[in-house]
Amino acid sequence: MTTSSSTLTRLAALTTAAATILAATGCTSEPAGADSAHPTTTITTPAVTSTPIPSATSLTEMEQAYADAEKAYRAFTASYAKAARTFDATKLDRATGTPEVIASITGEIKRAAPVKASGATMVWTQKIKDIIGTKYEIGKLTQLQVCAVTNTRFFDKNGKDVTITKDGKRAQPTTTARANQIQLVSTDHGKTWKVDTFVYSGEVGIQC
Repeated sequence: MTTSSSTLTRLAALTTAAATILAATGCTSEPAGADSAHPTTTITTPAVTSTPIPSATSLTEMEQAYADAEKAYRAFTASYAKAARTFDATKLDRATGTPEVIASITGEIKRAAPVKASGATMVWTQKIKDIIGTKYEIGKLTQLQVCAVTNTRFFDKNGKDVTITKDGKRAQPTTTARANQIQLVSTDHGKTWKVDTFVYSGEVGIQC
């Protein structure tokens, strides 16, 4: 199982930077060290190999697994958006996220207390353009390539967008769609799927 800590460490830096900048009535959309904390995902096309052609039954099962995994991913991201906005980890959908992912996000939200205390609001949005299944292990794992425009914005207590860059300039919303590989796992032979890796930054991934 892929652990979630490497893909979630940016939130700690983000909230720390945000708390510091808020003291000067501003927030940053991307913390320093973003590239090293979240290396760009490289999506490669597998070489053509002589593998057996899947049966109609296995194809149907795989397609259903991808559909179920996508539904779980969308439910999880919707709950993450609510948790981020309210700084309330109880809003995370535990039915669609692994314990490791839930624990990591919960810890970071708790550490974001200074941002919440300042009266600021963090708004995370993800506009999905496309989701494609890229890997399937029967009843155990699915991998989705998610192409989306993702933004994290900060608003002060008056509703003004105060998101700034690392160098203190006003940050414009991201408009570029980027693709990332998202892994989901199942512990009940594919009856339910849970997000095991999560990328919330709009600056990570390849353009799609």
